[in-house]
Amino acid sequence: MTDAIRHTAILGGTFDPPHLGHIEPLLAACNLWQFDDCWLLPNHIPPHKQGTHADVDARLAMLDAVIAAQPMFALCDIELKRDTPSYTVETLKRLKELYPSRRFYFVMGMDSFLNLPSWHRWQELFSLCHLLVCKRPGYRLDSAHPMASCLAQKHYESSELPSEPCGRILLTEVLERDISSTQIRRAIASGEDVSQWLPEGVMDIINTRGLYR
Repeated sequence: MTDAIRHTAILGGTFDPPHLGHIEPLLAACNLWQFDDCWLLPNHIPPHKQGTHADVDARLAMLDAVIAAQPMFALCDIELKRDTPSYTVETLKRLKELYPSRRFYFVMGMDSFLNLPSWHRWQELFSLCHLLVCKRPGYRLDSAHPMASCLAQKHYESSELPSEPCGRILLTEVLERDISSTQIRRAIASGEDVSQWLPEGVMDIINTRGLYR
């Protein structure tokens, strides 16, 4: 007897700190498509960044606060157990080996999708998962952009989840908040109130641990 297929959305990032620009599009996408659960995937050594400002323990504490408020969310710590850069293709390859009955939907903003050709072995992603692309203020896909033809070939338009195990692009009209972790860190360092940008409990951890001061 085979295990029932489960549909899992994955949102990766440094989460330094996790903010509503991460969480709100994910919740909205879950309202559009019937995912079974959503995994938050913190990076250990992000290949496109110099490092993180908060250590692993602090970032996990903030993610625990997010997860405690959202029953569909869970932590996926596979990248934190590595000592090598967190390449998405390697992570998804391993997750497919560990969870063969799951179908994964890797969530990203339009800005990340436009830059996908710079990712390590990015073409292999389509043999491992579906992509769920959220529109983001200030970013649009011009017809002349190299990724326009990729979207045209793989775009999936139904409100039902795809029957294929991988290879489609789900484009959501949900707009991400025009805010970044960098902006939030700078605002905290300047003594500004950032509580309107942060999920429940995250601000308490930042204050208690004196993060980003």
